[in-house]
Amino acid sequence: RLEAGTTSSPGIGDLQRRAASLVSGCHSGLFKWGGALEYRTENAVLTGKRDSWLARNTVEYQASPDWTMLGRMNFAISGTGNATSIATSAIVPADADYTEGVAGLAYRPVKDGRFNALLKYTYLYDRSSPGQLTSTLALNPYSQRSQVISADGIYDLSANFSVGAKFGYREGDIQDNSVAGAAWTPSAAWL
Repeated sequence: RLEAGTTSSPGIGDLQRRAASLVSGCHSGLFKWGGALEYRTENAVLTGKRDSWLARNTVEYQASPDWTMLGRMNFAISGTGNATSIATSAIVPADADYTEGVAGLAYRPVKDGRFNALLKYTYLYDRSSPGQLTSTLALNPYSQRSQVISADGIYDLSANFSVGAKFGYREGDIQDNSVAGAAWTPSAAWL
């Protein structure tokens, strides 16, 4: 897959993008895999030239009719050398890295589907650029590295009523990218 185009945004102006992707997948009985590798180069007046490598991989294995194992590994490596920080108008390093790894186990009984459950582990490392904007054009000044474990289940009381519960715990660190040399600060949450 090849891509070439220009997008416009009130926050960063015109952005010219060129990309090449290779997408692949296979399905063999109980096993499914899908993946993509992409190289992208972008050029914008405000941030200059950015080169990025992105990869996506998903895997699913049907261990039995009731049990499914699943996994996902995504990463992005992106760098320019420098960019203008929206917050301070200063030239700052604009490299950004992203890694997400997910492993899960799903229970979906075939003969009696009244109860379904999912257990999932996620590793996340998201080092954003100080000049990066969110989709609402707000600054995204924080990087994070986290591990999350979650479990959820749902039970059908009748054809019209179900009751469910979810538990999640995140342990990790955040870093303020708007401050040069900022330390990682512990951050945890329960759900």
